[in-house]
Amino acid sequence: MPEPRVRLGYVLLGAILALALAACGGVSNAAEPEQPTAPLPTETSVAVPATIPATAAEGPCESAVAWSITFEVSGGLAGMDRTLSLDSEGKAVAADVRKGTEASASLTDEQVARVGALLQTLCPFESTRRKTICADCLSYELVIQWGDQSFRLSATDVTLAEQRLEPLVSELNALLGEVLKNGT
Repeated sequence: MPEPRVRLGYVLLGAILALALAACGGVSNAAEPEQPTAPLPTETSVAVPATIPATAAEGPCESAVAWSITFEVSGGLAGMDRTLSLDSEGKAVAADVRKGTEASASLTDEQVARVGALLQTLCPFESTRRKTICADCLSYELVIQWGDQSFRLSATDVTLAEQRLEPLVSELNALLGEVLKNGT
C-alpha cells in the first residue's frame, strides 16, 4: 500500500486532470442576440459599393450588398491576439498584437468571391455570443457589416461546427496569415 503522501499526490493529480478536462468541455448553448451596432471604427469597417450575387433567400440576403468583416482570433496556449479587417472591394488589413506587426494587402477577386460566397451561405446571420469554458481554445469574434445591417458572431474551437462557421473561419485564418506574411 502506498504511503499516505503518495496517495494524496495521486488524488491531487487526478483532481487537477479532471478539472482541466471539464474546462475544455463546458459549453453553454444560450445565445444572446446582439443589437445592431455601428461598424467598428477601423479603416476597413465601412462598407464600400462592391456587391456579391444575391440568393432567393428572405431577409438581408435578398439583394446584392456591400460587406465588410472584422475578424479577431485570440486565446490558446500561445495567447494569440490577431485581427483581420476586410471588405467586398478586397482591401485587407491584418495585425498581430503580440508581435506588434500590421500589414495591408489587396485581395484577389477570387479571394473576395470565396469570402462573399461563404458569407452568403451563412446569411441571414444569427448574432450570437456563446459562453464557452475552454482554457486552451481559440476564440473568434466576427463583426459583419452586411449592407446597412451589423452582426456580431462569437465562437470558439468547441462551437465552430455547431454554428456552421468552420469554413468561413478557416478561410479568414488563411487570409490573415497570408496578409501578415506577404502584406505591406
